[in-house]
Amino acid sequence: MLRARLGLFLKLERCLHDLEEAVKQRNSGSVVSAIYRYIAAATSESIDFSKLSWLETLTTFFDIRKMNTVSIDLPMLKTRIKERAIISPWDHPDRPFLIWIHLLAQNYGWSLTEIESLWPEDAAMYVQEILVDEQLIREWQYSLSSVAYPADKKGKVKFRPLPRPSWMLRGRPRKMKIPKELLPIGVIINLSDEDETGN
Repeated sequence: MLRARLGLFLKLERCLHDLEEAVKQRNSGSVVSAIYRYIAAATSESIDFSKLSWLETLTTFFDIRKMNTVSIDLPMLKTRIKERAIISPWDHPDRPFLIWIHLLAQNYGWSLTEIESLWPEDAAMYVQEILVDEQLIREWQYSLSSVAYPADKKGKVKFRPLPRPSWMLRGRPRKMKIPKELLPIGVIINLSDEDETGN
């Protein structure tokens, strides 16, 4: 069993998406079906799941999942996209996965075979660069429009930048409130205020 290239990787991701939806709906039959389809897609040989124990099936599933996890540190992949409340009329279940192929074909002129032969990590880096370029172009075009310079109640004009996707924004450290009962008891000595002699 070999690690998946982009074509197979996207099929596996679709199976994982179906699995996640089945878990949300608490549909045990769909959960089992999604796991079987995931394993079957990743292996070239036909598998008789009736001869496998549930433990063997889950072990195989997690082994394949671990092997095909994208390991690079990309902002685009680290930020979870919130589900949209409004679904476009042209949306379909495979669209989030086909967008990758569309972007790569549109920007680089590669064939479907060439794109599906990429390693997922390489494809992800290419897609992120394409999305960054598209965003910067949109920001430039937006800055030339009067919409970017709204006037307040006093008539003062101020530039309002085009919002960026969350993965393009610098993350701020999140403040955490520590419960009072978990705070240390007694006198706290701040060693950073001491000089080199320890006084």
